Amino acid sequence: MKSAEKDDRLWPTGTLSLVTCCLVLVADCICGDHQEIARTQRVLLGHSIQLDCYPPVVSPDTDVFIVQWKKQGIPSPVYLWRRGQADREGRGFEGRVALVSKTSLSVVDVRRTDEGLYECQVWDVNGHPHVNGTTIKVNVVDVLPKFTNQPRDFLIAPGETAEFQCSVEPNPLAIRWLLDGRPVRAPDVTAMDGRLLVKTNPDPMINQLQQGEYRCVVEWESAVLVSNPANLTIAR
Repeated sequence: MKSAEKDDRLWPTGTLSLVTCCLVLVADCICGDHQEIARTQRVLLGHSIQLDCYPPVVSPDTDVFIVQWKKQGIPSPVYLWRRGQADREGRGFEGRVALVSKTSLSVVDVRRTDEGLYECQVWDVNGHPHVNGTTIKVNVVDVLPKFTNQPRDFLIAPGETAEFQCSVEPNPLAIRWLLDGRPVRAPDVTAMDGRLLVKTNPDPMINQLQQGEYRCVVEWESAVLVSNPANLTIAR
């Protein structure tokens, strides 16, 4: 087998294997023999972001020789690390990219043009593959998410339905619901598209499980947005 150390080509071929972890927002992505559902990673304009190959493409004891990050639409790498050589930073990324945690890419002072598809390619010293296939799209936003509609209180009779509503910008962001600070697990409760339907029951024992303080929650990277409380009271 030809070793990576003796091959000066940027894109080795033949027996020298490479691994690609695609970072893009699509319905499905095919990476080698692996098909993974896409993830989305959002970052505020002017802030920093870390792109991780998840799950990790290499184990802690892997002898990494080359790490290369590419971005769709740019022919040359945005970052290239090769043992024993100076790091290479792509045009437009000078002074803003660095390798962290062995294979992850840190980008600071994020620009609007940083949006798009990224690839992480890793070779060890023997040219062995480290299969990954996770997909992520980087979205650059101008403002932090905010609620545009929050749930309100309900006082209803047994057998009626309460409809809590919650919306947030920018879209799409996943919305979760809490009842008294915990994920909603009450009976006859349905969550869909920013709405939470609570169908009450003539049985007071079931109603007791449905009553309480409801909130909607949105997670955005390391931030968590929690709505104002909305109380459901079921009349006796």
